[in-house]
Amino acid sequence: MAPLPDGYTLLHAAVYAGNLEVVEYLLKEYVLVDPNHHDENRPVIDLNVRDLQGRTALHICADLGHTEVLLVLARAYEDLEAMTQVKNEEDSDDDEDVEGQLSNAMNKLDTSSSSITTPTTPGQPPRSRSKPRQKSSRSPKPPSSSSLLSPKFAGPTAPVDLSGRTPLGYAATSPVPKAKNNRAQLEKILYKSGDRSIVGERTPPRERSGGLFTPPRRGESGKKVGFHNNNNVISNSGGESGDVIVGSGLTSYLSPTPRKTAGRKATPFHNNMSLSSAMKTVPEETIANSVAWGAAEMPGKRIDMEDAILCQYPLDVPPKPSSMDENETPSSSSIVSTMGIFGVFDGHGDGGFASQFISTNLISKLQSNPSWNVAYHEINLSSDSCTTDTVETIFTEACYDLDDDLKNDKSKPRDGGSTAIVALVSSRKILVANVGDSRCILVKKRTTATSSQDEGQESSEEMSQIEVIPMSEDHKPDLPDERARIESAGLEIHTDLITPSEDDENSQYEMISRVKKSDREMLGVARAFGDYDYKSNADLSPSRQAVVCTPDIVGRDRADSEDLFLILACDGVWDVMSNDEVGLFVTRGVNAATATLAKEDIPAEADVLARVGDELLTECLEKGSTDNMSVLIVALPASGLSFFGNATVTARALAFE
Repeated sequence: MAPLPDGYTLLHAAVYAGNLEVVEYLLKEYVLVDPNHHDENRPVIDLNVRDLQGRTALHICADLGHTEVLLVLARAYEDLEAMTQVKNEEDSDDDEDVEGQLSNAMNKLDTSSSSITTPTTPGQPPRSRSKPRQKSSRSPKPPSSSSLLSPKFAGPTAPVDLSGRTPLGYAATSPVPKAKNNRAQLEKILYKSGDRSIVGERTPPRERSGGLFTPPRRGESGKKVGFHNNNNVISNSGGESGDVIVGSGLTSYLSPTPRKTAGRKATPFHNNMSLSSAMKTVPEETIANSVAWGAAEMPGKRIDMEDAILCQYPLDVPPKPSSMDENETPSSSSIVSTMGIFGVFDGHGDGGFASQFISTNLISKLQSNPSWNVAYHEINLSSDSCTTDTVETIFTEACYDLDDDLKNDKSKPRDGGSTAIVALVSSRKILVANVGDSRCILVKKRTTATSSQDEGQESSEEMSQIEVIPMSEDHKPDLPDERARIESAGLEIHTDLITPSEDDENSQYEMISRVKKSDREMLGVARAFGDYDYKSNADLSPSRQAVVCTPDIVGRDRADSEDLFLILACDGVWDVMSNDEVGLFVTRGVNAATATLAKEDIPAEADVLARVGDELLTECLEKGSTDNMSVLIVALPASGLSFFGNATVTARALAFE
């Protein structure tokens, strides 16, 4: 028999062996001890005692897949919780009784007319004093032993080991065959909303938000504005009448390098904006088409986070090409960018290396293209008649260059890859580039009244006020064009019928198609960065391989009086919610926040969108999503979010009643 790991107690050893009888005996005799009647000389086993890795008996049990033992341990936590609650209530009653007796005694002493006369020296009036107060004969209560307290075993208070992982995290990722077979049962026992292995360690919403806003201090001429940027305001006091003073710089949010620990804590902004940045002036109407954004992410039941998020707003303004008409655009020295780039990258199979690599290098790859200056001014500043052909070409070239760079990176793991959904939002246009099965939708006000098909359904009535427009199409292997390319490259499509799980009431029958390399190698998307085993046909160009990274690009003119939100998310969201459901959820969430803030007149920071994103991911988790989840919400002018006066929300997106 293999030796036990270091630091094990009797309880750890019994759980490790899966010996149900011994575990029950230890719990009865040494753990579930009545705190009012236990012998101080009798040892008590703390249910949360740790081994040298910081693991409790729950961690060990979940890792090994001992379902019956886990049920007994879970009941023990619940019993201890109940015992502690009863004891606290009894102590509270005792305290109230003692306080009542003391209060009555004090009242009697204060109202009594009897007094004791003490001797005095001649010539002095007699002094009286009240009867001395009697000390309570009740001895003080001894402090409760920490071993008798009952921490909850699931949810936000679930115990974590030294790596920050909860028992649920062990159950969801254990390689032990028994744990794999019993995973659904283990997760059902251990899951509760707020578990740190599932939700990760979230940074404050303000650190996951951004936008253009006006500080409270206003000058006599024009508005002074800055960029909401990691709690900093960049502004200046100069400027001419009628102009807006804006700090030029770069704001970004990049997810950090993934770790193989429970929940990844998001990194603050990589802020390249300097306090000494040159100040630039633009007409005040530039503010009208600015945007705000908020990001949220959750490891989910995958535990190890492989997604990445990119938000850079505004982008630096490149020099205006000499070939462009002087009257066509303002000078680049006198404008401020209102263009931003937003992306969600869903990694798979490599711990998040590919998603992090692409999100980190995409912008520099775009800006290094010789045609970037032309493309920028075409889509951001020139007339409505401009085309987006140049930027589409640049995006496609950038994707293939990044794929080559990723392949040649010596530190890259052998396997794995990433999808990408990227939105370029200018003052005039929205362009969305998609590689894989992450998705983007545009939520806008419905311009014509639409009667509800189902008058009894509140959601139908609300949906009659908004329209959800898909801005991308998932690159699934069974799409006709994708299938034709895959089969031409020598691979085939494998399709499975997924039956509903008995343990998940939300699961349904589903057809899953994957690109088949071998019986053990299959990929669920037809386009991705990385995944070079599916790009290995030496007779074919990169754009004709079974799996490619060619982006599909969708563009549309902005309609600032109608456009509400641009929502980008990975498939962990779309697996359990439809486009309409996500659009309605976000609109409702922002609407509720703005209604509350307007009613209470509370200054709101630019974190509403991040909070709504958190709520959306929690909803997806409750609906049964088992994947990493990331979402980016970009608020467009018609949303009613107006970040002026300390980023105060001043209007409602829609008048849902």
